[in-house]
Amino acid sequence: MHKLVANVFKVVAMSLIMMILLDTSLMIADSILVYTRISAIATNIQTEISKNNAVPDVLVDLFLSQLNAVVGQSRVASDLRTNMTGNLVIDGVLHESVAQSNQKRYGEFHTLVISVTMSPSAIFFTTAEADSLVRTTTNYVLNFISIVPCLRYLK
Repeated sequence: MHKLVANVFKVVAMSLIMMILLDTSLMIADSILVYTRISAIATNIQTEISKNNAVPDVLVDLFLSQLNAVVGQSRVASDLRTNMTGNLVIDGVLHESVAQSNQKRYGEFHTLVISVTMSPSAIFFTTAEADSLVRTTTNYVLNFISIVPCLRYLK
């Protein structure tokens, strides 16, 4: 009978370990997915800034909807901020808007900023009150900052 009890505890312990590993793996995969999708969208935005010396007004809504869709589909990403519609302050530095209303001249530079707040959760074993598993959330900000040259000559 004691072998049965020992085997049950082994199975429960292994399933708990596998559950934690699966949860952590899914969080990592989701974080990588958010990073790659936003990088791809940021590359398209950089191309438009280079061609038009700003992000055209007709494309701002398109890019914002794509970025919001990436954040909305993720379990890890929780907030999105960008300087496509207005000025944005990141780490005490003011980044000017890249909207059509703030169009630069040929040879000047725009700074594209996309800031995503990531909130992955993790399971930890604590011994504060009693031995237990606790899910905690760690917040960090993922900043995409790129300096884009304006390549269109305006008359």
